[in-house]
Amino acid sequence: LRKMSSPRDLAEAAQESKRLASTLEIYDTSETLAKKLIDDAAGQKTLKQALNQKTAILSISKKIRDFVAEGNYFDASALLQTEFVVPHEKWMNELSELAKQQHEAMQVAYDGSNSNYRKSLASMLIIGLLTLALGGVAAWMIARSIIGPITNAAAFADRIANSDLSTSIKAEGRDELSDLLRSLLQMQNNLLATVSQIKQGTETIT
Repeated sequence: LRKMSSPRDLAEAAQESKRLASTLEIYDTSETLAKKLIDDAAGQKTLKQALNQKTAILSISKKIRDFVAEGNYFDASALLQTEFVVPHEKWMNELSELAKQQHEAMQVAYDGSNSNYRKSLASMLIIGLLTLALGGVAAWMIARSIIGPITNAAAFADRIANSDLSTSIKAEGRDELSDLLRSLLQMQNNLLATVSQIKQGTETIT
C-alpha cells in the first residue's frame, strides 16, 4: 500500500496493486484453513478478533486503492499514514497472538503424543517380558511332562534288564511315549510268562 500510494510511476502503482491482490488471496486461503483447523476456544476467540481487525483494514485499504485508481496519491498517502497504521498494528498483534497460541497448542499436543508413545512403549516392553516369562514357564512344564515319563521309562527298562520283573508302571495316553511304556509292559509280561513256563518245566522234570 505504501508503494501504491507513493509510486515512482504508474507502472509501479499497477504492479503493487497486483501484488496486494495476490497477497490477499494467499491470506484468504490461509484464513479458510485456519477456520477449519483451529478448534480450541482461545484460538477461535483470537481468530475472530483478527478477522474483525482484518475487516477494518480491508475497508481502509479499499479507500486507499480507490484514491490510487483516481490518481489521488496525496489523499491515499495521507489515509495510509493516519487511519491505516493503528488498525494494522492491532491486526498484526492479533495474528502474532494467534500464532503463539497455536504454537503452544501444538507443543501440548506433541507432549501428549510423546507421553502416549512412552506409555505404549512401556506397555509393549511389559507385555514382551510377560510373554517371555510365560513362554519360559510353558517350556519348562512341557519339558517336565516329557522328561519325567522318559526318565521313568528308562528306569523301568533298567530294572527289567536287571531281572527285576516285580515293578509296575502306568501307561496312559495315546502319544508315542505311552506306546513306549505299553511296549515295555508287554515285554515285562512276556518275560514273566517265559519265566513262569521255565519254572513249570523245571518242576515237571523234577
